[in-house]
This record gives sequence, structure tokens and C-alpha cells, in this order.
Amino acid sequence: MNLMKKPYLQTGMVLLLTAALLLPVFISCSSHSEGASFTKDLDVIDNCITSGDAKEALSLLRKVSKHAYSSYARIGIYKRYMILGEKKDAEKTLVVALKKIPKNSELTAVYTHFLLREGRIDEALERSRLLSGTEYGSLYAESVFRAAAQRGSDAASVFVAHKKYKAPKVEKKNAQEASPFSLQEFFRSSQFVAVYADAWKGTKNVLWLRNAAVLNMRAGTYANAVLLAPAKMENQEESLFWGTIYFDANRYGESLAVLLEYPAATIVDTVNTIPEEIAALVADDYYILGDEDSSQNARLSLLAQAEPYITSFENARGDPLHAISFDKKLSTIIPIVYINNARYAYLHGDIIAEYDALSHLVSLFPEYEPGLAAYGQFALDTLRRPPEDYILQELRAAGLRTILMEQNDAIPKVAVADAIEKIDATLAKRAVPALVVLRQELLDETDTTTSPAERISRIWKMLEQNETGTDLYPPEIMRYAVSRLIALGARDKGETLFMDYLHAEYKNAFNFPAEKPELLSLWECEAAAWFAADCGKGADSKRLYEFIIEKYAGRTPIINSTAENSSVIHAYINLASLYTSYGEESRAYDLLNEANARITEPVLKSEILFRMAELSNTLGDVSSARMSLQKALSINPSLNRARLLLKQIK
Repeated sequence: MNLMKKPYLQTGMVLLLTAALLLPVFISCSSHSEGASFTKDLDVIDNCITSGDAKEALSLLRKVSKHAYSSYARIGIYKRYMILGEKKDAEKTLVVALKKIPKNSELTAVYTHFLLREGRIDEALERSRLLSGTEYGSLYAESVFRAAAQRGSDAASVFVAHKKYKAPKVEKKNAQEASPFSLQEFFRSSQFVAVYADAWKGTKNVLWLRNAAVLNMRAGTYANAVLLAPAKMENQEESLFWGTIYFDANRYGESLAVLLEYPAATIVDTVNTIPEEIAALVADDYYILGDEDSSQNARLSLLAQAEPYITSFENARGDPLHAISFDKKLSTIIPIVYINNARYAYLHGDIIAEYDALSHLVSLFPEYEPGLAAYGQFALDTLRRPPEDYILQELRAAGLRTILMEQNDAIPKVAVADAIEKIDATLAKRAVPALVVLRQELLDETDTTTSPAERISRIWKMLEQNETGTDLYPPEIMRYAVSRLIALGARDKGETLFMDYLHAEYKNAFNFPAEKPELLSLWECEAAAWFAADCGKGADSKRLYEFIIEKYAGRTPIINSTAENSSVIHAYINLASLYTSYGEESRAYDLLNEANARITEPVLKSEILFRMAELSNTLGDVSSARMSLQKALSINPSLNRARLLLKQIK
């Protein structure tokens, strides 16, 4: 401790200064009084230590130690023994103290520190166990790390209390057969979550918290991971890490708040991709929270930052001597941004922006499978776009052009041959079931001469080429084959193929699909429901469609994949048909209304609105029927059934 000058040293007698500096120390070391306070006794001992009178200091310390009762007093005695080099007496002070106050954190922390410094790791570990979770938890963490490193293959024993640790005997045979022990991998076990949190308490190094959070995420305990987040982010890297943790824990609002503490700055180089990663995650958070416009703004900001590198990459692609490659993270982020831009444009009816995003995507990343799939789907959508009605066709034939016709002519079109060529380039390198199916769809859409029998034969060939086991195929291929066989009039063949597939996949898990719908995947449940309805098993079909809606419809629509959302929509539509057959028109109308709220595809949306109009008319609500028909025609002017019904109810 720091020694303050005594009042009597503060004198103005210059001539006696030298003597005055020596005299008080001598007097202090030889005039110990039994009635002096404990603190003053320690001051006297400190003066003796300072003056170099270790023998007197030690003598006084042994007398004073008898009057130390509190943990802090005993720690004061311990420290002075250590200064005097009396380790044995110092340790004895702590041992005696802990016998009297066995669960005292301060005494335990000091003794653990002593044992660690002396290299008595096993003893330190046992002493420090009660420190875990306290402000002194870092001492427990250090003890665990050092003991684990010391024990090697028996490192797991650090989490088991021992009165006295003894290393196990290892038989030579077992030692040879056992797989090599990895301390690094051991430190990744979930038991270290608390240890890393303890390490942070003493060091305040947030990397320990991040280690603990990662272990929680690996174990699937997301709720526990977010509890480790610090109150304030120190930099962009911290912001991105904890923003990701919150995102994976489905706490999107908190993820966004953390990310916005350090909004994405202009990028400096392609090595540091943190700003882009933050911008991408911010966009995803806005997207899931339902703020599509803010999500799009974040994506556009990200692309603006990355534009110089995208341009350089594009320019260098044709020059093998000057090849430029994206940073690994950038090459993962940018394609997803383009996909999301295309989707945003699609939802807002901006076909040109959708085309620009997709064409740019497949040009930059020709092997990015979701991009190829979206590009091919755009080609299909181009082919399936509703034709102009007869009035516009007559005007066009007469050489006249309307604003609507000019808008239609401005719509970009993807050549099917171009899409197939890009898909074939990828399939030549690796099998991608989703692209195999898309290629087949594109061929079917453009092939107007092949007979149904030949098309069916082509399906069997596709199945044969992609079989993974007896009656087993990739789900994407199986789903397409079943639906396509139905469409081509081979319903019985489709059902046989489907049921053989279910039996091969689930063995004897159930007798018929409706028995245990929870075992089926979404597409399997959908197909089983359709077959049940088609062969008159209305109750089974109803159960399966209701299960689809119950399990999947409650999810946020915007985070559903296109295929998943499409299946839910079809479940609503088909279940509505079943309810209509039961005479429950009101319930059927509600189901169609739910489907209408989820769909953006114009032709199907107009069809749903037409069915809603029919039900409204049946229920006597002519006003609602009229509104539904008018909206259906505004979306799809070629829907003549809607125009006819509208004339009938006016």
C-alpha cells in the first residue's frame, strides 16, 4: 500500500530534516502497541517493509494475523506474506481462512490465483469451481483451459469434481485403436459455453462471448446465444456478428437495430466485405419485417458500393490473362441480391427491372443455380403470359397501336433456347435435379409436335437417368414426373409411381398417406391429397389439405419459398372446391380469399377472383361478385368467362 507522510514529518525545520526522515521509521518499528487498530498495525508493518526491516515486519505480521477475521483482512495478511517471500505462511493464511469462510468468492479467487501461479493446476481447478458465474469467473476459465491442456485425452474430466485428480491408466491396445484426441475440437464442445462467458467477465474481450454464442448456435440453442450479446457494439465486425446471431434466432427487429449501430460504409477494398454483409443482412431484416421498400433501398445501396468491382469483374471475364475473381463472401452475397431485386420487381409488376436483374445475374454468375432457375422460369413465364384479347389482335392486324400494345411490345423476352443452353452448360458439369426439371419444362412448353405418348416416354427416361435407389428419385424430379403424368392423361401411372415411391421412402410407416400426414414432405402431402380427392376419398383429401394449411400457411408469406407458397395456395383452392361440394360455400369463399391474398401470378389470381365471384353470386352477394369480376378482368382481360358472368348479373 502507499505510505502517507506522518503529520510530524511535515515540518519547517530545515536543519533537522535528515534526522527527521530517519527517526519516525525507527520509532514506528519498535513501538507496536497491542491496543492499536488493525489498519494501523498494517501501516506499521508496511513501514517496516519499506525500510527493509523484514524480520520485524514478519514478527509483527504473525502477531497481527491472529486478529484478522474478515476476508479482506486475511487477504491483506496474505499479500504482505507474499511481499516478504513467505509463500508457505501466505498459503496457510488462505487455507485457514477458507476453512472458516469456505464459500467466500474473494478468498477463493486469491487462492486460485496463487495456485495457478505456482503451477498447481489441478488444485486451482477444484478451488475455482465455485467462481464460475461470478465476477471472478475468468480464474475458473483459466483453470479449465490449463487443466484440459495438461490432461490431454482425459480433458473431459475437467468438468468432473475430484478430491484429488489422478490420470487414468491407458492400455496400449486401446490407445492405438482410439482416434487421436483434438484439444481444439474439445474446446468446441457445448460445455465450454459457460467457460467462455466466464473468461469474458475477467478480460472483457468480446471474442470470448462470440465463442460462447457460436457454441450455442451449433447446439441449436438460439435463445441462449442472443442473451450473450453485449449492450453496445464496438465496431462493424461486432455489429455484423451479433446482427447475424439475432437473425438466426428469428429476432429480426433486434438484428436490424444492432446492424444499424454501424450502417454499411463505402467499401475500401475487396478484402473487407463487412459493409456489404451488413447491407445484405439489413435488407433481409427489412424484408422479413415487411418493409419491402427499405429492403430494396438497402440492396441498391449495396450494389452501388460494389459497382466498381462488379464492373471490373465483368470487363475481365473475357480476358484470361487478366482474370478477376470476387471475394468468396462477395460472390455469395451479390447473386442473392440480384435474385431478391428480381423478386421485388416481379412483385411490383416491373417486368423490365426483373429481366435486367436476372440477365445481369446469369451473365456475372453463370453457374449460380438459383439464378439459372429464375432465368429459366422467366422464360417460361414469357411463354405463358396471357395473349392479347381479340380486340387488340384486330387493332394490331389493322396496323394500329394502343398504349397497352406498346407496353406489351416493350416487355423483354428470354429465348427458351438461350435458357436451355445455359442450363445445359451447368448440367454438363454436375447433376442438379431442379435444373433437370426446368429443362424438361422448357422443352415441353415449346414442343408443339410431340405426341402425349412420346412425352410420357421422355418422363420415364428422365426417371431412369436419375434413379437413386429402387423406386427412389430426387424429390424435385419425382414431383415433376407425377404432376406431368397427370397432366398428360396418365393419372393411373402417376399414382402407381407416387405410391411406389412413398413405400420405398417410408417403408411400413403407414398404410395410406392421410394416416400420418406429418411424416410427409409438403409436395408429397399435396400429391396425396390430390389423388385422394380424385378417387373419391374426400375425407382423406380434406385432412391432408387442412394439414398443409395448418402447418405451412401460418408462416410469414414473404419468407416462404415460391414452391412452398404455391403449394399452400393450391391447398386453399382445392380445399375450397371440397367445401363447395359439401355445400359449405361460405367456408369455401373464405379459403379462396386467403389464397387471393397470397398470390401475385396474374392468370391464377384472375381465376381465383372468378371463383370467388361465383360463390358470392350463389350466396346472394351480387355486389361482391361484381367487384371480384371487374378486378379479375383488369388483371386478365382475356378471361371471357368472367366477362360473360358480369353481363349476366348486371
